[in-house]
Amino acid sequence: MSQAPASIANERAGWFIVLLAGLCVGMSYGTLLTVTVFLTPLEAEFGWLRGQTSMAYMVAHICAGVGGVLAGLWADRWSTRSVVLVGSVAMGGIYVVLGTMQSLTEFYVFFGVLMGGLAVSAFLGPLLTSVGFWFDKNRGLAMSLTLSGQSVGGAAVPLAAGYFIHTMSWREAYIALGLIAWVLLIPLSFLLRDPPGLKAYKHAAWQQALAQAGQQHTVIIRPRTLLTVMCLAGAGVCLCLTVPLVHLVPLLRGYGLDPKTANQVFGVMLFSGIPGRLILGKLSDRIGGLRMWLLAAGFPVLSLYGFMVVQTVPGLYVVAVLFGFGFAGVLPALPLIVRELIPAHLTGRSMGILLLAGYGALGTGGYIGGVLFDLTGDYTATYTFGASVGLASVAVTLALHLYVERQKSRIAALQPATAAA
Repeated sequence: MSQAPASIANERAGWFIVLLAGLCVGMSYGTLLTVTVFLTPLEAEFGWLRGQTSMAYMVAHICAGVGGVLAGLWADRWSTRSVVLVGSVAMGGIYVVLGTMQSLTEFYVFFGVLMGGLAVSAFLGPLLTSVGFWFDKNRGLAMSLTLSGQSVGGAAVPLAAGYFIHTMSWREAYIALGLIAWVLLIPLSFLLRDPPGLKAYKHAAWQQALAQAGQQHTVIIRPRTLLTVMCLAGAGVCLCLTVPLVHLVPLLRGYGLDPKTANQVFGVMLFSGIPGRLILGKLSDRIGGLRMWLLAAGFPVLSLYGFMVVQTVPGLYVVAVLFGFGFAGVLPALPLIVRELIPAHLTGRSMGILLLAGYGALGTGGYIGGVLFDLTGDYTATYTFGASVGLASVAVTLALHLYVERQKSRIAALQPATAAA
């Protein structure tokens, strides 16, 4: 294998890219969450049902996953800057067009299909992949800090949208957000760059993959096999994660908690993800991507069982902190796994495929949880479903980890014999 990109040693430039990527990721993630603050004014004007407007959120997630695969292919073929620039221009334009919509179909097309598939999809996968090539020793920490932008953007963008709706109108709010997206993201996209030497590094990885095509004994795991297993495991974990994200507050209200306390528990759950990202991100540099995935995913699985049996306020706060802490480490582990086990020339598309599985599960998991509640009349089935699927996913990932470790040991044992020959 050729040497890694020369700028991997220049972490000062890498941290600047982390800052830029975090801002871009925050704007894109916050855009998905704006549907929350636009629900009421849209329903008031058009008379849409809550389920009809909420459907756009699921469509946006699914389309963001599909578009993410194409964005990853684009980044592999050309550059991260170009795909982010296209997404930035598209996001501002789609916001402006949303301010002119007149029908539910337009809402699905503009927010769901275009905003999710053309704009939001251009950011997360390509940016995480690029950040992974800027670092060696602190790669996990860098990715976690990049994803901290989600926490900031997830709060700031809907907050700004709510302010604009209150002071203007929902149509003018969409237009204002579009202008902000253009002013913020387009200049940032021009500042983004991949590490010098990355194209040559990817080309060398492609040549090495061709040379080893007939030497499978030297390959730890085939990319297609890894992606298949991780898509299954990732979808299961995301189904587990989305249950409290959508259904925790109503569960707590069912326990008799007042709205303020229920919302505070939910807020603590999200806030605990901030230290979780930093601690687990740093730890992942020591233990690797698969081990981090196992550790991080284990917390939410146990927490779902905890939410079903713990009904005291102090206990619920503890369970919420455990969930949020582990939740923060799940997504940063994915690009680490890709970077460690996938050839460099396939990293962008591989990350896109994994995000497709994750986005799809996040978009549908909340809906499945609601259906189970409607069928049974309580949340026991919903939380049991989420915890069980999450537990099965952890078991699948554990089997994958054990297989990878055996393969590494086998290849290491072959190396002395190969060198002697």
